[in-house]
Amino acid sequence: MARRLHVEFANFICKFGSDKSLLDYVEEIIIPAFNSGTVRRYGSTSFLFHQIQLVDLSDDDTPIMCIAGRFVKQTLLSREQIYDAKAGLIKDTQSIESAPSSLFALILNNHKLLYIHETAHAPDLNSFRSTAHQLIQNAHKSFINRKYDELNSKDDDKPRVTKKALLEETPHPSVEIIHLSSESTLEQFMKQYKTLTSVEATLIETNDELDMDGLFKDFRTSMYDIGSKKTSIKHHNKDGLSKDSALTQLNAAALQGNTFINLDGKDSSGDTLKGNNEKFKITVPISEISKDVSEAAISMYDSFIGLISNGIIKISDTSDKVSDVIFRIKNSMTKR
Repeated sequence: MARRLHVEFANFICKFGSDKSLLDYVEEIIIPAFNSGTVRRYGSTSFLFHQIQLVDLSDDDTPIMCIAGRFVKQTLLSREQIYDAKAGLIKDTQSIESAPSSLFALILNNHKLLYIHETAHAPDLNSFRSTAHQLIQNAHKSFINRKYDELNSKDDDKPRVTKKALLEETPHPSVEIIHLSSESTLEQFMKQYKTLTSVEATLIETNDELDMDGLFKDFRTSMYDIGSKKTSIKHHNKDGLSKDSALTQLNAAALQGNTFINLDGKDSSGDTLKGNNEKFKITVPISEISKDVSEAAISMYDSFIGLISNGIIKISDTSDKVSDVIFRIKNSMTKR
């Protein structure tokens, strides 16, 4: 029987300091990072991006560009013993190489990440974030070195440009991935609480979009005014908070994926129950997925569009700046 696959949805937040985001360096740093072929090693396990493509997901003249591919976890599975019905436990040391994979599509227009665990034991979004961060850091270092060499290669009387100055212009990258949730997935999870004692929302710097909810708009304005990279809002009452009010306040934040949410309390049995964005993430079942990366990306995108059409996910309008960059990427891909 075939494994049942599900599409996950997340916000991919890449910042270069407070002012620059993923699209500001998409051609110079982001696309080269995914295409680098670099392997991230963690102990005896290696992570890598494979079969990377730029794919236009649109069926009209307005391009919707994504970086699509496979995320592979290369590891060694080992065993020390087996069980035999007659002999019991038998020492039997064996090892086998394994390379489970996930399919992904990172939509550049809105920074949304579509993700499928293609095989059993496929790498998760935490591993994806760590690997993407390391590769983007490597590409950023190469970019700074190239700029340094280019700007200091001329024999003239101009003062040399320092790497410190270049890093002030293009700071080291940060990468965060936050699962997208919906009103229904958040509500279903919160129903498990008999007593909700703590609600914490941590706002982080966004890509280019703005919060659509008035409460978080106000807090984010204060966050930027004071120069904070993260701002937390916490409600606590050991006797219990209003679940309905908590749900109302958190809905918009959960939909956009710009806020880390943590819930704490007790379930009906009196056991501790903790929740975060991953616990109430949106997933959509998909009957089959093509082995071809571009076709798989389009199938995942169809699921994403379905959620938008049904009002389950909300996407901010695309700015003229974003549209210009996307058209440039599309044109450069067409010329290849």
